[in-house]
Amino acid sequence: MLFSAIAIIFNFFHLFAIKDATFVYPYIIDWRASGKLSTPRDQGECGACVGFAVSAALEAQYRISCNREIKPLSPQYVMSCGGGNCSYGINIDDALKYVEKHGVASEACFSYSASDSACHDACEPVLAGIRAEKVTDGELDVREVKYALRHGPVLASMLSYKDLRAYKEGIYETDKKGKGRHAILIVGYNDLDQTFIIENSWGADWGEAGYFKVRQNNSNIFPSLHTWQFVIDCEFMGLASLGGLSW
Repeated sequence: MLFSAIAIIFNFFHLFAIKDATFVYPYIIDWRASGKLSTPRDQGECGACVGFAVSAALEAQYRISCNREIKPLSPQYVMSCGGGNCSYGINIDDALKYVEKHGVASEACFSYSASDSACHDACEPVLAGIRAEKVTDGELDVREVKYALRHGPVLASMLSYKDLRAYKEGIYETDKKGKGRHAILIVGYNDLDQTFIIENSWGADWGEAGYFKVRQNNSNIFPSLHTWQFVIDCEFMGLASLGGLSW
């Protein structure tokens, strides 16, 4: 799928106030066009959306912040070692606390099994020195999310409905049946149609090559907006001997 029509556009700007200061915003930010995102992966029938969203966010932020390549990180490590399981998943806050303290192993060492695999200490973390910062803490503040997106993708929790599985393209609207929580990665926005651009964890064959769009103010999907963004210490990473990195 070609994203040239929705590439990051910085030659059209508009102004609005946040935190008592005025910032200049592009009408469109779309990190898909940057080459910094990993191909969307498929969580299968396991409730591992948090593990996939965290891994995708870290991989993207490392490439953006450090301008280096990194091999795929392990969603299974985040789930299994962070205390999650396929039936109930894992709370995002718990997963973030775990990776901040312990780092993340590589997919090559701790491969995804779509099952409740036991945590083990055979894998050294290949990404450490990371911090997750809150962007929004429950308030539906679209402007804060847009501001954060200037620096990279934003990890988020949304309400997910059964009809999302049938999504093909365009702007997703829900019939509000079969509600549940789902972790996703917001990778951009488009103010021309007032949407967020979202990376899912249902594979690249789902939706628009693994992505979908929702209205920024859709309260059925975002009745409250809990979002985070990773900060990575590239100097720390540069000094570490990390076999999972690919220079």
